[in-house]
Amino acid sequence: MTSQSNPTLFTGIDPEHWINLAWLAGAEALARTAGRNTLSLVTESGRLVKARHGQRGPLPDLRASAAELSDLAALARREAVDFVLAIERDFPERIVARAQERLLPGMDLAAQGAILYQAGREEFGHSLRAWPEVRWPEPNFRGLNVAVKTLLPAGETIVGVIYSDDGSVRDRSGLPIVSSGIYRFGAGPRLELIATTAALVPAGLTVVDWRRDYRRVNDLARAAWGKVFLGAHLPLSVLPELMAAAEAGSLPARLLELNRQGRIILDPFPLRLRALLKMGNFLK
Repeated sequence: MTSQSNPTLFTGIDPEHWINLAWLAGAEALARTAGRNTLSLVTESGRLVKARHGQRGPLPDLRASAAELSDLAALARREAVDFVLAIERDFPERIVARAQERLLPGMDLAAQGAILYQAGREEFGHSLRAWPEVRWPEPNFRGLNVAVKTLLPAGETIVGVIYSDDGSVRDRSGLPIVSSGIYRFGAGPRLELIATTAALVPAGLTVVDWRRDYRRVNDLARAAWGKVFLGAHLPLSVLPELMAAAEAGSLPARLLELNRQGRIILDPFPLRLRALLKMGNFLK
């Protein structure tokens, strides 16, 4: 990180958390736009780490050489799929490195969001590849400032964690955590912190039963960064339902229903957000 950038923005990043979220969310998004006949890959230096089919799920027995991984069109023909997404395992580190060169103190959230998005976009064709190639949207980040000012108090922390239901997925700390994000927004608004639960491991984080241990995640985040405004804790099994609800425009109602059923845990769950969810205005 350069001396001009914000030295506290990225803290305790477990790259596996970002890869898993991009891989799983990408697979679900592809399935909805390109159909279920898709293939999502995680690769590392010409080696296949894992693969997932949009309809059949994980493919632990799939084999592909470095040459085959370099030619996604040929691999698509071999596997008889319509779309292939390949994510290199160092994709998160590359995004962070690109963003750190450009993020400066005093930037607001809209500028920060545009830089982070551009960093990911510049990795397309390198650590992030697709066949056929996809066209990146041109989002307008200016609305972020108003949304965050309206919804979130400055200086408080948001914690989100996706847990492995059966413990089969482990992060680099050995915890049954698929993905996580810990964020704090300052006045401006601007991002002051981007972290994962890996930052809490040195303080003693352990997870055995996520429904019980989520409190420990919140407590350690509070000790490290102050008051937790919102905690969202959920098992991996509900992610497809949430993405389908988001696609259908019914995410607020689905979040409330899953929380009421105890299938996800929103804690803390401030009245401000609860009211907006009930009105169906949140994230619209």
